[in-house]
Amino acid sequence: MPAALTLGPIAYHWPAERKRDFYARIADEAPLETVYLGEVICSKRAPFFERDMPDIIERLERAGKTVVLSSLAEVMLPRERQATRALCEMEGAEIEINNAAGLHARAGAPHRIGPFLNAYNEATIAWLAQNGATHVCLPHELPPRQQTRSPSRPSFRCSAARRLPFPHAATMRAPMAVARTIASSSARMIPMACRS
Repeated sequence: MPAALTLGPIAYHWPAERKRDFYARIADEAPLETVYLGEVICSKRAPFFERDMPDIIERLERAGKTVVLSSLAEVMLPRERQATRALCEMEGAEIEINNAAGLHARAGAPHRIGPFLNAYNEATIAWLAQNGATHVCLPHELPPRQQTRSPSRPSFRCSAARRLPFPHAATMRAPMAVARTIASSSARMIPMACRS
């Protein structure tokens, strides 16, 4: 599979209007295949943006982007467990799971493993794949040699290609390997972009 750009969810606490504008530009201008959406850091920030999600998803899909909905990384409160369960029980949507609570709620249905749910070894990746994982975001601290092996053949993405020499990241030999890099716009940070 050829390399393709992917954009991870916004980890920053941007105002809803800024997020709307950002995703409109991504839909209209960015050469991305996949865009991850959702609040992964703090559940208290989600209500400020949730009402805009259906319109943003529609616009991104009209632009030919695959949209993946990301779950929270830390699930501690009953309302966070309920929100994670509701997200993971959605049918017809691609879901990225970032916490073990989502694995139980997804119950073997196809899903992606995000950067906050660590998969450090082949046995873990094989178990995740047997339980529905189709993509795995590998931890950046794995040696490059380990990032290219896959017993179960899920698609990989590396959470931080910026820590690897870019030529290496672009030539990884895994079946569907991906590498993540940070893009900047006018010296300000924007969400991580990935290569798959």
